[in-house]
Amino acid sequence: MRICIIGATGFIGRKTIDHLLRHSSDSIVAFSRSASSIDIKDYRLHLHDGSVFDETALTHALKNCDAVIYLFHMMGSQTEDFEAGEAAAAKTYIRAAKAAGIQRTVFLGGLGDPHDRALSKHLRSRLATGRLLREHLDGVIELQASMVIGHGSVGFDIIRTISDTLPVIVIPRWAVTRTQPILASDAIRYIAEAVHLPGSHNQVIGIGGPEVLTYRDIAARYSKEVAAKRHILRRQPVLTLPGIPRWAAVWWLDHFAPSKAAGIGGPMVDSLSHEMIVRDAEARHRFPDIHPQRISFQYVLDTKKMDP
Repeated sequence: MRICIIGATGFIGRKTIDHLLRHSSDSIVAFSRSASSIDIKDYRLHLHDGSVFDETALTHALKNCDAVIYLFHMMGSQTEDFEAGEAAAAKTYIRAAKAAGIQRTVFLGGLGDPHDRALSKHLRSRLATGRLLREHLDGVIELQASMVIGHGSVGFDIIRTISDTLPVIVIPRWAVTRTQPILASDAIRYIAEAVHLPGSHNQVIGIGGPEVLTYRDIAARYSKEVAAKRHILRRQPVLTLPGIPRWAAVWWLDHFAPSKAAGIGGPMVDSLSHEMIVRDAEARHRFPDIHPQRISFQYVLDTKKMDP
């Protein structure tokens, strides 16, 4: 099978390429603005530099492909209207996919209630992109996930930054909501297997780890496990405080989070107040051989173990 990965230079994209090259016989087309920066030498990997908004370039990259893994998003974009940008990108892809005869599209979206009128702009855009793909294409598998945690992921880097730069970890009361994080290695296994699911009908499948946690739980676990790993006797306290305004949380993330997370503060903060949990057992039924692991930050900090 020949698979095109759109958004190939992102965190998930790069690790998905590595996984497929190591665990399948598939041929991979890596498509992004900077695909040529991927430093992997394998005759099955083909690099295509281009913009997802360039229909001609995208159609050329999709030529002779059987399936697409669609990972493009604009959450860190500095433009105000990333919602419109993501919709425009999806429409361009739809036209290119139809022209190329793509039979399977795997889209990594976000968990969220589409009926929630107060849904954050980020989650609303993720759900809208999935809906667009499913309305206009056949064979779409939309995998919906909450926080993906791995060494180098934005979610993990923000947790690490908060813990490593503050003497006390402070969580706003409005952010003590339930979520179901998933290790990057498990998310990538779902993506890789979804490409080969039988059938041409469209599906929406929620994926997550085995635990439902609050963001306070996640921060406390990081503090505990990192203290143990570094042989620190006293771990950081984690406090939940009322009265922390949204603008303060956004400012802190935009100024102190790693540079690759620049501009992501607003969308991240807005999404913290929404529950992001899997509501059914569809993933277990469709992927019976995948058994997601408990979130362990000691595991994440060992980069060799994070190779999917």
